[in-house]
Amino acid sequence: NTTKCDSLRPLAFLEVAAGTGSLSADVLRKASAAQIPISSVTVTDFSSGMVDKAREDISLMAEYDEDVVKFLVMDAQQLDFQDDTFTHVGCMFSINFFSVRPKGLSETLRVLQPGGLATIGVWHKSDLTALLTEYAEFLHLVSEEELTAIMAPMLKMASICSNPTEFRDELIQAGFDSIEMQTVENVFLLPNDKQLFMVLATNPVLSKPIGGSDAVNLYDRWQKFLQSTLGQKWVTRSESGSESIKLTYAANIASAKKLKQSCE
Repeated sequence: NTTKCDSLRPLAFLEVAAGTGSLSADVLRKASAAQIPISSVTVTDFSSGMVDKAREDISLMAEYDEDVVKFLVMDAQQLDFQDDTFTHVGCMFSINFFSVRPKGLSETLRVLQPGGLATIGVWHKSDLTALLTEYAEFLHLVSEEELTAIMAPMLKMASICSNPTEFRDELIQAGFDSIEMQTVENVFLLPNDKQLFMVLATNPVLSKPIGGSDAVNLYDRWQKFLQSTLGQKWVTRSESGSESIKLTYAANIASAKKLKQSCE
């Protein structure tokens, strides 16, 4: 049988393990500015708290169109979409949380259209693990030995794909092609509010060292930590008096394509 080669639709973007959906928001802004037609932007995460935060933030944007942008609670390792659905797929700083990373990468490739582009970022260095460790120490909910045991898997996950060569090899093994890689460093200022805290406290992985299922009830302790000698180095204040959590990250960012089928 011969294979038809269809041109890509207007932009159909999927963000997997989206967190607060910052990548989707950036796509909406840039596509609007460049007058690129959009058929859909789909924001997914396995944490309902993350999806709620993404919905709240993106719905305030001038570029938001409820007929175009969708928000779904979904595991990136088991995407409920047909093959070859999206022209672009993005996953920022989340594949190190996948319990079966090759499965998550293969799912990303599966739902991408032939010739489509995936942008995938992994941490080279992250302040988040240190922040959560110090908060857990402040809480005194577990012993030092228990905290070490809890944090060990997170530290291991944070080191996954921190080597750009190893990251590239994983993408090749998953079936991606035309891979371009860069390492970038940035400082993020996250608003010090209850919404940010709930994003951390409702994440099944991140909440483990900071109270587990009870983490959502510890917002007052979180603020006490940030005002303490141990925690105040994470806080920066603007001239207006608003507070932000300052985190420094370095990341490996890969762009990779799904091969087109040959035309006959």
